[in-house]
Amino acid sequence: MYHGFNFGDVLAASARAAWRIEDILPEGSALDFTRPFLPERLAGTTAAPGLSESERRTLNQIRGHEMNI
Repeated sequence: MYHGFNFGDVLAASARAAWRIEDILPEGSALDFTRPFLPERLAGTTAAPGLSESERRTLNQIRGHEMNI
């Protein structure tokens, strides 16, 4: 199967797409860890039965980080 990609092109594209949270938030801002980072539809924390509300929020924040990777 030929896809037409090469390492150099993929590396260049990943560098263009890379961003950091500091690029988005204004200087001096902080994340509010008392709130979820993602909408439930993206995080899917209700699919994990037996978690407390606090644990669901933590899982939501972890899944938000997964989206950056």
